[in-house]
Amino acid sequence: MKVPSLKPIKAIVIGVIISTLVGLAALVGIHYERNTLLREVRISGIEITTNDEFDKIREVVIGQHPDSLNLAELVLNAMALPYVDTAFIRLEAAGALVFDVVEYEAIGLLVDGNSEALVAEDGTVMPLREEAISESLPLIYGYSTTRKSLHGEPGFEEITQFLTASRAHELSWITISEVTWNKEDGVVALSHENGVKLLFGSEHFEESIQKWISFYKEVILHKGIDAFHTIDLRFRGQIVTREATT
Repeated sequence: MKVPSLKPIKAIVIGVIISTLVGLAALVGIHYERNTLLREVRISGIEITTNDEFDKIREVVIGQHPDSLNLAELVLNAMALPYVDTAFIRLEAAGALVFDVVEYEAIGLLVDGNSEALVAEDGTVMPLREEAISESLPLIYGYSTTRKSLHGEPGFEEITQFLTASRAHELSWITISEVTWNKEDGVVALSHENGVKLLFGSEHFEESIQKWISFYKEVILHKGIDAFHTIDLRFRGQIVTREATT
Protein backbone atom coordinates (compact mmCIF):
# COMPACT_ATOMS: atom_id res chain seq x y z
CA MET A 1 0.00 0.00 0.00
CA LYS A 2 1.53 3.30 -1.07
CA VAL A 3 2.00 6.00 1.52
CA PRO A 4 1.40 9.43 -0.09
CA SER A 5 4.47 11.59 -0.63
CA LEU A 6 4.39 14.42 1.88
CA LYS A 7 5.19 17.34 -0.39
CA PRO A 8 5.29 20.69 1.45
CA ILE A 9 1.77 21.78 0.54
CA LYS A 10 0.30 18.37 1.21
CA ALA A 11 2.10 18.16 4.55
CA ILE A 12 0.43 21.42 5.56
CA VAL A 13 -2.96 20.06 4.49
CA ILE A 14 -2.42 16.91 6.54
CA GLY A 15 -1.43 19.04 9.53
CA VAL A 16 -4.63 21.06 9.25
CA ILE A 17 -6.72 17.90 8.92
CA ILE A 18 -5.13 16.31 11.97
CA SER A 19 -5.51 19.49 14.03
CA THR A 20 -9.17 19.66 13.06
CA LEU A 21 -9.70 16.00 13.95
CA VAL A 22 -8.19 16.46 17.38
CA GLY A 23 -10.85 19.06 18.10
CA LEU A 24 -13.51 16.87 16.52
CA ALA A 25 -12.53 13.92 18.67
CA ALA A 26 -12.88 16.03 21.78
CA LEU A 27 -16.42 16.94 20.79
CA VAL A 28 -17.54 13.45 19.80
CA GLY A 29 -18.67 12.57 23.31
CA ILE A 30 -20.91 15.65 23.39
CA HIS A 31 -22.75 14.76 20.19
CA TYR A 32 -23.07 11.03 20.78
CA GLU A 33 -24.76 9.18 23.57
CA ARG A 34 -22.38 7.10 25.60
CA ASN A 35 -23.90 3.88 24.30
CA THR A 36 -23.81 4.85 20.59
CA LEU A 37 -21.63 2.50 18.54
CA LEU A 38 -20.55 2.94 14.94
CA ARG A 39 -22.55 0.60 12.73
CA GLU A 40 -21.69 1.89 9.26
CA VAL A 41 -18.77 3.34 7.28
CA ARG A 42 -19.68 5.21 4.09
CA ILE A 43 -17.29 6.47 1.44
CA SER A 44 -18.07 9.58 -0.58
CA GLY A 45 -16.24 10.91 -3.64
CA ILE A 46 -14.57 7.77 -4.97
CA GLU A 47 -14.59 6.92 -8.67
CA ILE A 48 -11.30 5.06 -9.08
CA THR A 49 -10.81 3.67 -5.58
CA THR A 50 -13.20 0.79 -4.79
CA ASN A 51 -15.29 0.42 -1.64
CA ASP A 52 -13.48 -2.86 -0.93
CA GLU A 53 -10.21 -0.99 -0.47
CA PHE A 54 -11.69 0.54 2.70
CA ASP A 55 -12.48 -2.86 4.24
CA LYS A 56 -9.52 -2.81 6.64
CA ILE A 57 -10.62 0.60 7.91
CA ARG A 58 -14.17 -0.72 8.34
CA GLU A 59 -12.85 -3.60 10.46
CA VAL A 60 -11.29 -1.10 12.85
CA VAL A 61 -14.33 1.18 13.02
CA ILE A 62 -17.44 -1.00 13.10
CA GLY A 63 -18.66 -1.69 16.62
CA GLN A 64 -16.50 0.96 18.23
CA HIS A 65 -17.55 4.06 20.14
CA PRO A 66 -16.50 7.22 18.21
CA ASP A 67 -14.46 8.71 21.04
CA SER A 68 -12.37 5.53 21.27
CA LEU A 69 -11.04 5.94 17.72
CA ASN A 70 -7.89 7.69 16.56
CA LEU A 71 -9.53 9.78 13.84
CA ALA A 72 -6.24 11.25 12.59
CA GLU A 73 -4.84 7.76 12.09
CA LEU A 74 -7.97 6.74 10.16
CA VAL A 75 -7.53 9.71 7.82
CA LEU A 76 -3.87 8.86 7.22
CA ASN A 77 -4.82 5.23 6.51
CA ALA A 78 -7.35 6.42 3.94
CA MET A 79 -4.78 8.74 2.36
CA ALA A 80 -2.34 5.81 2.09
CA LEU A 81 -4.66 4.10 -0.40
CA PRO A 82 -3.13 4.22 -3.92
CA TYR A 83 -5.42 6.77 -5.58
CA VAL A 84 -6.50 8.91 -2.61
CA ASP A 85 -5.09 12.44 -2.44
CA THR A 86 -6.90 13.74 0.65
CA ALA A 87 -9.65 12.50 2.95
CA PHE A 88 -11.88 14.01 5.62
CA ILE A 89 -14.08 12.38 8.25
CA ARG A 90 -17.52 13.38 9.45
CA LEU A 91 -19.80 11.70 11.95
CA GLU A 92 -23.50 11.34 11.23
CA ALA A 93 -26.42 10.32 13.36
CA ALA A 94 -27.39 6.68 13.85
CA GLY A 95 -23.79 5.51 14.10
CA ALA A 96 -22.39 6.36 10.65
CA LEU A 97 -18.81 7.43 9.94
CA VAL A 98 -18.38 9.07 6.52
CA PHE A 99 -15.12 9.50 4.62
CA ASP A 100 -15.19 12.37 2.11
CA VAL A 101 -12.45 11.45 -0.33
CA VAL A 102 -10.65 13.47 -2.98
CA GLU A 103 -8.80 11.26 -5.45
CA TYR A 104 -5.83 12.20 -7.60
CA GLU A 105 -6.93 14.09 -10.71
CA ALA A 106 -5.94 12.61 -14.07
CA ILE A 107 -3.73 14.82 -16.23
CA GLY A 108 -3.74 12.50 -19.25
CA LEU A 109 -4.57 9.07 -20.67
CA LEU A 110 -1.62 6.70 -21.00
CA VAL A 111 -1.63 4.56 -24.13
CA ASP A 112 0.71 1.57 -24.36
CA GLY A 113 -0.28 -0.61 -27.30
CA ASN A 114 -3.78 -1.87 -26.54
CA SER A 115 -3.48 -0.98 -22.86
CA GLU A 116 -4.75 2.31 -21.41
CA ALA A 117 -4.61 3.90 -17.95
CA LEU A 118 -5.10 7.28 -16.33
CA VAL A 119 -2.12 9.13 -14.89
CA ALA A 120 -2.03 11.90 -12.28
CA GLU A 121 0.29 14.89 -12.21
CA ASP A 122 2.50 13.26 -9.56
CA GLY A 123 2.94 10.18 -11.77
CA THR A 124 0.43 7.88 -10.04
CA VAL A 125 -0.91 5.42 -12.63
CA MET A 126 -4.61 4.71 -12.14
CA PRO A 127 -7.02 2.23 -13.75
CA LEU A 128 -9.15 3.60 -16.55
CA ARG A 129 -12.71 4.13 -15.37
CA GLU A 130 -15.00 6.21 -17.57
CA GLU A 131 -16.80 7.76 -14.59
CA ALA A 132 -13.49 9.26 -13.44
CA ILE A 133 -13.04 11.24 -16.68
CA SER A 134 -14.78 14.60 -16.48
CA GLU A 135 -13.13 16.12 -19.55
CA SER A 136 -11.32 15.23 -22.74
CA LEU A 137 -7.78 14.20 -21.82
CA PRO A 138 -4.71 14.22 -24.06
CA LEU A 139 -3.19 10.85 -24.92
CA ILE A 140 0.30 10.25 -23.53
CA TYR A 141 2.59 7.84 -25.36
CA GLY A 142 5.94 6.33 -24.47
CA TYR A 143 5.26 4.95 -20.98
CA SER A 144 4.10 1.65 -19.52
CA THR A 145 0.58 1.40 -18.13
CA THR A 146 1.57 -1.42 -15.77
CA ARG A 147 3.79 0.67 -13.48
CA LYS A 148 2.37 2.04 -10.23
CA SER A 149 4.05 5.40 -10.79
CA LEU A 150 5.87 7.23 -13.58
CA HIS A 151 7.66 9.52 -11.12
CA GLY A 152 11.28 9.78 -12.23
CA GLU A 153 10.67 8.34 -15.67
CA PRO A 154 12.57 10.23 -18.44
CA GLY A 155 10.59 13.21 -19.68
CA PHE A 156 7.51 12.61 -17.55
CA GLU A 157 8.11 15.66 -15.35
CA GLU A 158 8.38 17.83 -18.47
CA ILE A 159 5.17 16.35 -19.87
CA THR A 160 3.22 17.05 -16.67
CA GLN A 161 4.63 20.58 -16.45
CA PHE A 162 3.54 21.17 -20.03
CA LEU A 163 0.06 19.67 -19.55
CA THR A 164 -0.50 21.57 -16.29
CA ALA A 165 0.40 24.84 -18.03
CA SER A 166 -1.69 23.93 -21.08
CA ARG A 167 -4.74 23.10 -18.97
CA ALA A 168 -4.78 26.67 -17.66
CA HIS A 169 -5.44 27.92 -21.22
CA GLU A 170 -8.60 26.53 -22.78
CA LEU A 171 -7.54 27.05 -26.39
CA SER A 172 -4.26 25.26 -25.83
CA TRP A 173 -5.92 22.40 -23.92
CA ILE A 174 -8.58 21.68 -26.53
CA THR A 175 -6.20 21.85 -29.48
CA ILE A 176 -3.73 19.25 -28.12
CA SER A 177 -4.60 15.60 -28.72
CA GLU A 178 -1.43 13.57 -28.13
CA VAL A 179 1.80 14.11 -26.20
CA THR A 180 5.15 12.34 -25.99
CA TRP A 181 8.75 13.23 -25.17
CA ASN A 182 12.22 12.67 -26.59
CA LYS A 183 15.69 13.96 -25.69
CA GLU A 184 16.15 15.96 -28.88
CA ASP A 185 12.82 17.81 -29.10
CA GLY A 186 11.54 17.67 -25.54
CA VAL A 187 7.74 17.66 -25.34
CA VAL A 188 6.17 16.81 -28.69
CA ALA A 189 2.43 17.16 -29.20
CA LEU A 190 0.03 16.56 -32.05
CA SER A 191 -2.70 19.06 -32.77
CA HIS A 192 -6.27 17.89 -32.45
CA GLU A 193 -6.90 18.86 -36.06
CA ASN A 194 -4.86 17.15 -38.79
CA GLY A 195 -2.24 15.84 -36.35
CA VAL A 196 0.26 18.65 -36.93
CA LYS A 197 3.52 18.11 -35.03
CA LEU A 198 4.09 20.75 -32.32
CA LEU A 199 7.49 21.04 -30.63
CA PHE A 200 7.40 22.61 -27.15
CA GLY A 201 10.90 21.77 -25.85
CA SER A 202 11.79 21.05 -22.23
CA GLU A 203 11.30 24.39 -20.45
CA HIS A 204 9.55 27.76 -20.60
CA PHE A 205 6.24 26.02 -21.34
CA GLU A 206 4.10 29.02 -20.46
CA GLU A 207 5.93 31.05 -23.10
CA SER A 208 5.71 28.36 -25.78
CA ILE A 209 2.02 27.79 -25.05
CA GLN A 210 1.32 31.51 -25.38
CA LYS A 211 3.10 31.45 -28.75
CA TRP A 212 0.97 28.49 -29.84
CA ILE A 213 -2.22 30.30 -28.81
CA SER A 214 -1.22 33.48 -30.68
CA PHE A 215 -0.15 31.51 -33.76
CA TYR A 216 -3.41 29.59 -33.75
CA LYS A 217 -5.51 32.75 -33.56
CA GLU A 218 -3.48 34.87 -35.96
CA VAL A 219 -2.36 32.34 -38.56
CA ILE A 220 -4.09 28.97 -38.36
CA LEU A 221 -7.63 30.35 -38.15
CA HIS A 222 -6.99 32.25 -41.38
CA LYS A 223 -4.59 30.01 -43.31
CA GLY A 224 -5.83 26.64 -42.04
CA ILE A 225 -3.91 24.10 -39.99
CA ASP A 226 -3.60 21.70 -42.91
CA ALA A 227 -1.04 24.07 -44.42
CA PHE A 228 1.54 22.98 -41.81
CA HIS A 229 3.50 19.83 -41.11
CA THR A 230 5.53 20.99 -38.08
CA ILE A 231 5.36 24.05 -35.81
CA ASP A 232 8.45 24.52 -33.66
CA LEU A 233 7.79 26.65 -30.56
CA ARG A 234 11.01 25.90 -28.67
CA PHE A 235 12.92 29.08 -29.43
CA ARG A 236 12.38 32.34 -27.64
CA GLY A 237 11.01 35.15 -29.76
CA GLN A 238 10.35 33.04 -32.86
CA ILE A 239 8.22 30.29 -34.34
CA VAL A 240 9.72 27.99 -36.96
CA THR A 241 7.29 26.23 -39.25
CA ARG A 242 7.54 23.55 -41.88
CA GLU A 243 4.73 23.66 -44.37
CA ALA A 244 2.90 20.56 -45.50
CA THR A 245 3.73 19.22 -48.93
CA THR A 246 0.93 18.51 -51.34
